[in-house]
Amino acid sequence: MNVHQSANYDWGKSSGSILPIALDLVVANQQFPEYNHLFTVLIQANDYNLKLIDKLIEIGELNRAKSYCIHLIDTNRIRRVSGYKERLKKLTFLMRKRLKLDTEFAQDLLHKLVFDDYMLVVSHAADEPDFREWRSKVLYKLSCRRYLDKKAVNLYFSVLVFEARWWTMLDCIDSYAGYATILTYAEILWEVFPQKFFSRLMNKEESEQDRSLRKKDPEKLREILEELFQFIVSKYDIDYLEMPFKKGKNRSKYTRNYFAAFLNEQLSVAMPGK
Repeated sequence: MNVHQSANYDWGKSSGSILPIALDLVVANQQFPEYNHLFTVLIQANDYNLKLIDKLIEIGELNRAKSYCIHLIDTNRIRRVSGYKERLKKLTFLMRKRLKLDTEFAQDLLHKLVFDDYMLVVSHAADEPDFREWRSKVLYKLSCRRYLDKKAVNLYFSVLVFEARWWTMLDCIDSYAGYATILTYAEILWEVFPQKFFSRLMNKEESEQDRSLRKKDPEKLREILEELFQFIVSKYDIDYLEMPFKKGKNRSKYTRNYFAAFLNEQLSVAMPGK
């Protein structure tokens, strides 16, 4: 049964359909490739339809996924079509045999990058002549966006990890990187730059998100600092951690940033006589 036959059949009636539940069960049991032919799109079941299309794309049923997208976009009864249009762009990219980077999907990523979509482009278009230029544009756009959009910081770090741009990552331990982000990538940064990472962490300026978190939810900030502290003390000797406080500064006044102050506090409790 193709999409148009399913439309004539009963696809307009999602009420009471077991397909959304069945799809969840089949996906959870990793049986979608075997039973994908049993599923079709439904009206007024936006989440289900998008999930079905995404799973079809994953297993390479691109023509079928494209047909569903076009049908749902063209059907007047469907009001929310943005999700289908985005997937149609992705399908156009995947189904283009040559010049993938000139598709709307690839160009859109320069302005509203999603990490999974970035990986999709890398895996399908890395051999194209213009790929390096496209990738450089992506990294430049992200480096600029992180100054304006705190959500872009995590995305930028994810791309930098994939690209193994360790020095750039280290440089990004600054006033635009919150402690939660730093904690996420602390293991990698410590492995590559054990001394430089600690130095950057101790001397960074506060990020806007951490200042805001300190006002709105200080307990949450303290939890993040505590987790970061536990990571740091598991990687460095106590004597090494003490060094910043012994360089002609009164220990009790060392408050360069929230983490430095927290480290100072914890070490003072652990070793009050030093």
